[in-house]
Amino acid sequence: MYSVILGHLGTDAVAANSLVVVVRNIGTVFCFGIASAGGILLGNVMGQGDLERSRRYASKTLKLTVIAGVFRAGGDTKFGLICDTIDMWVYAVPLGFFAAFVLKLPVLWVYFLLCTDEFVKCPWVIKRYLSGKWAKNITRENIFEKK
Repeated sequence: MYSVILGHLGTDAVAANSLVVVVRNIGTVFCFGIASAGGILLGNVMGQGDLERSRRYASKTLKLTVIAGVFRAGGDTKFGLICDTIDMWVYAVPLGFFAAFVLKLPVLWVYFLLCTDEFVKCPWVIKRYLSGKWAKNITRENIFEKK
């Protein structure tokens, strides 16, 4: 939807967005790589039942990856899905359409407003993280034993 909004603002906006997306994706891949590795470590620690140590590890992972992967490692994928869906479809996309087509703001301002979605969800993400509700032992005991 971001491309649709920027596409209606002209070819310069599309070209600039294409370049920015590549740079942003490089950072995203780096964060997701660390988040995946951190998620494996967190899952291993949680599987051992040491939720206190997993919270310490999660804090370090969170600082390195800007929130990516911590909730998934703790089995809290539903929160991430809901948070991202609301953030995009209730906040960012309507704001982008409003900024571009009603206010007719310049491309730079529209793009800036579209990028604020990550900051808008921060309070809910931080609250969920600090609550500890995401940290669960999601392993199953004796999975390979015959009954």
